[in-house]
Amino acid sequence: MAAAWVRLCALVLIGVTSAAALAKDKTPTAIVVGGGLAGLTAAYELQNKGWQVTLLEAKSGMGGRSGLATSEWIGNGKAQPVLNQYVDRFKLDTLPAPEFVRSPGYLIDGEYFNAADLTAKQPATAEALKRYEKTLDDLARSIDDPLNPQATSTLFALDQINVSTWLDKLQLPATARQLVNQQIRSRYDEPSRLSLLYFAQQTRVYRGVSDRDLRAARLLGGSPVLAQAFVKQLKTIKTSSPVTAIVQDKDGVTVKVGSVGYQADYLVMAVPLRALGKIQMTPGLDNQHLAAMKGTNYGWRDQLMLKFKQPVWESRARMPCRS
Repeated sequence: MAAAWVRLCALVLIGVTSAAALAKDKTPTAIVVGGGLAGLTAAYELQNKGWQVTLLEAKSGMGGRSGLATSEWIGNGKAQPVLNQYVDRFKLDTLPAPEFVRSPGYLIDGEYFNAADLTAKQPATAEALKRYEKTLDDLARSIDDPLNPQATSTLFALDQINVSTWLDKLQLPATARQLVNQQIRSRYDEPSRLSLLYFAQQTRVYRGVSDRDLRAARLLGGSPVLAQAFVKQLKTIKTSSPVTAIVQDKDGVTVKVGSVGYQADYLVMAVPLRALGKIQMTPGLDNQHLAAMKGTNYGWRDQLMLKFKQPVWESRARMPCRS
């Protein structure tokens, strides 16, 4: 879930340091646009540091896309340390993930395989997946400066290659390629639209983190309970308030919601890139940033309808790890 915050939100700090903002006797003010987990976290942290914060959310509810996941598994302290700090701070209840969730599993032609099953019954597929993972890990380890893709010609070249083309060169067997494609689509984007540099960057972030660490527990009540916990802490929230314009000048920032204006020393934008592109900004963003906003795709989780001759969940032989 924490990884989803990074993929789904553009967190932009816009503001000026005015004389009033620097005055010791004046409480600094900030407007946070976006009531997803990124915006809620930003507003909460600023408020805790003594800022006067107003949070604006376009929709009637809070939590953003986290509200779509009612039972999403969360990582442990190793995989998602910041998330777990908030879970502990707000005293939220969690339920440990069962073993079959924490262990890698594969559904192939209606039959469930754990890692051991795959090695025994489809060794070629298992070996191909290991080769893919090692090749990707080697690529991630080779990136010296992942935050500056134009630092070297090598990094720039990776940014010009899409993941689908890279996978073609690996020549994975059909079943292994299908499993890899499914994993990439669920976490990032269609492989043909995904930069190989970005993919390697994300892999580098999670190097050394196992699947067991990434799916350790879930929040009782689902992901929305974390958003609700943040909401209870915040003093000023305006829902159903879509931002239409932002004006920055020497005195601060003015945020327009229709004909209503909100003023502050600083502004934090925590909204999807497509929403950011619909807001009139003065001064406007340069062409490079506008192009990046339009060209960045988000990942999604495929919704599939599958028809089986026999329900796979009713047989322990088919689901040996079920609990």
